[in-house]
Amino acid sequence: MKNRLMYLIIAVLIIAVSCNKTYDNYGSFSKIKYHEKSSKYNDILKGKNTGDYFTIKESYLVDEVLYVTVTYGGGCDDHSFNIYYKGKLEDENGIIITHNAHKDYCEALITETLEINLKDLFGKDYNNNINFHIINGFEYQKHEELLGTWVFEKYDDDITVLKKSNDFHSEKYGIKFNNDLSLVERKNAGWCGTPPITYDNFDGSWKMLDENTVELDVVSWDGNMYITIEIVNLTDKKLEIRYIYK
Repeated sequence: MKNRLMYLIIAVLIIAVSCNKTYDNYGSFSKIKYHEKSSKYNDILKGKNTGDYFTIKESYLVDEVLYVTVTYGGGCDDHSFNIYYKGKLEDENGIIITHNAHKDYCEALITETLEINLKDLFGKDYNNNINFHIINGFEYQKHEELLGTWVFEKYDDDITVLKKSNDFHSEKYGIKFNNDLSLVERKNAGWCGTPPITYDNFDGSWKMLDENTVELDVVSWDGNMYITIEIVNLTDKKLEIRYIYK
């Protein structure tokens, strides 16, 4: 009877651990690779070799160690992170972090803190007064098909359908995604939505949150707006999006 009870307790513990969808480890357990003076540094800023999805929750510096807490999906295989840096200390030093999931498609939410020793990274030239700019490489990922100008075509339930165009239409909504992550949105210039509508162009920026989600930071007639859209379908001629309201 005691043995059966022990097996039952072990089984319950295994089930409880297996069902836990969040793993926190405030220490680095993923392999970190350093790439000094790599040509990939500039490639990532151009949207190439941006790696797999992850987010940066916080970062802080203790002496010469930079701690970066990251989250990502996984749990079934080892992951790794790549650190890209220019190798030359300047007033503003960019450190790019990319994530390699190694085709781990499990959905547990992993949290860990990467430990980056800046003194080992930059050698004797390092000092605590130097500023560092941490860059999430994945945010520079972009669909090449998304670049260019898109003009409103129709609504399909909650989906907005746009078609590729060489330029904006004077009396239709439109958006242009530029390669440098800037954008131009053509939309209502004022608060009134009753026709005739006056359209104007507004500048902004964009970034990929994951492979199908885009965040827009754009000026409007009443101030700055953050807009999240889901890419439902994308071809070289048609873009179908759904607005995500939080």
